[in-house]
Amino acid sequence: MHPEQAAIIAVHHLVAATFSALDLPRFRQCYRLPCQMITSHGVSVATTDAEFEAFFQPLMETLRCNDFGRSELREIHVRVQADNIAIVSTHWVRYRKNGSELEQLGATYTMTKSAGEWRIVSLMAHEPAAMLRLDHA
Repeated sequence: MHPEQAAIIAVHHLVAATFSALDLPRFRQCYRLPCQMITSHGVSVATTDAEFEAFFQPLMETLRCNDFGRSELREIHVRVQADNIAIVSTHWVRYRKNGSELEQLGATYTMTKSAGEWRIVSLMAHEPAAMLRLDHA
């Protein structure tokens, strides 16, 4: 296991906690600006907090309207590419407040480390089956 792996995984547990709380300001702290979000709808780039919020706020509102309760990190694979660069591929499950499953999704991230902190700089949303099975070197 790479010595940075635990710190990288910890960021994704923070993503789960802050997203589950629909706490956009704390969720934003998991990202480093500028960042990009790639989805089936296209590519968005956020260079400011306002642009970041404009991307994620509608998603959080839609989830709130669908009785969203929490996100669970089902599976995570990490590949540290350099001392300050990592690729992370994940499988997430979203649940309603009553515990029933809302949806499953995959996401692959590029992360960078600066000033001792790992943060997300790129998010690519995809189907869970497309998750990269990266080794943990």
